[in-house]
Amino acid sequence: MAFIELKNIRKKYENNADYTVHDFNLDIEKGEFIVFVGPSGCGKSTTLRMIAGLEDITEGDLMIGGERMNDRPPKDRQVAMVFQSYALFPFLTVYDNIGFGLKIRKEDKQARDEKIRRASGILGLDNYLDKKPGDLSGGQKQRVALGRAIVNQAPVFLMDEPLSNLDAKLRGQMREEIVHLHREVGATTIYVTHDQIEAMTMGDRIVVLKDGHIMQVGTPEEIYNNPANAFVASFIGTPPMNFVQGDIHDGCLHMKDGQRLCDVTDDVAARNSQVTVGIRPETVEFAKHADQGVAATVERAELLGADYNLYVNIDGSRVIIRRGVADGPFQEGDQLNLTFPLEALYLFDQQTGARL
Repeated sequence: MAFIELKNIRKKYENNADYTVHDFNLDIEKGEFIVFVGPSGCGKSTTLRMIAGLEDITEGDLMIGGERMNDRPPKDRQVAMVFQSYALFPFLTVYDNIGFGLKIRKEDKQARDEKIRRASGILGLDNYLDKKPGDLSGGQKQRVALGRAIVNQAPVFLMDEPLSNLDAKLRGQMREEIVHLHREVGATTIYVTHDQIEAMTMGDRIVVLKDGHIMQVGTPEEIYNNPANAFVASFIGTPPMNFVQGDIHDGCLHMKDGQRLCDVTDDVAARNSQVTVGIRPETVEFAKHADQGVAATVERAELLGADYNLYVNIDGSRVIIRRGVADGPFQEGDQLNLTFPLEALYLFDQQTGARL
């Protein structure tokens, strides 16, 4: 039995004609770090809030530790939540903010002090315990919010986009700290984000959501290398996967301008003559000879340090490719001949987006 079970969970708001979350089914093992990722409005935060007890569950069952939680108030669900906003009391010190929940529950002063100082030690806040939130940076405030979750010793941590208010460099540092904290404390963590980099670097497993539906569940490697559909393929990856229109006939895959790309297997050839071809930017190669490959024109070249992102035009379709600096320099107007290795191509149904 999984530690957390979401069984056919649905959410429908009173004035909405349709469900916000549809048939959400997921088993989460004890100690896992699960990331819900998807665009705004996909239902990820709503699902998290249903787990926390901040939103009612319209249909389905939520089980934590084998017990049904649908009708339990938040305080009885043994979960600790960290929000996008730090929600700190400005008139309290860091010490008192971290220990606020313990004080409300009238926990013994010595035990409370031990828990607060253990949390501050884990989070590097020992030198800030006497300061007020107004004296702290954004990263320090988020650490205080995490400390408040730690001292409650809840077996489940729920985090709703906790890093979205931080700058890019600090987000990178805090990603490492949260993963370290997860391992140190040993809690089961469910983390919501719209940032696929956070999802790929933090999660043991990723749940990709769209319009309230689960698109795919898997490890970061599974999601990246074997996307179930075009949406997952487009959402996970930086730069994102390229999509161009293809045509299958005579057992071969062709570009829409007729240029032949590669042979295809018999089962793919029999499915559909029109397909969407997915190409990861880093898998595109340069042809060895000028008369080979697909002709492309560089429209923009972005130097990112060790790599270039090249935005190229192929028969009216814009494609991004990634190449190392050793292959450059590149500039607007450069003419390239590109090849696409068969094993690196993804084929999707044009109508449904399903992977072929």
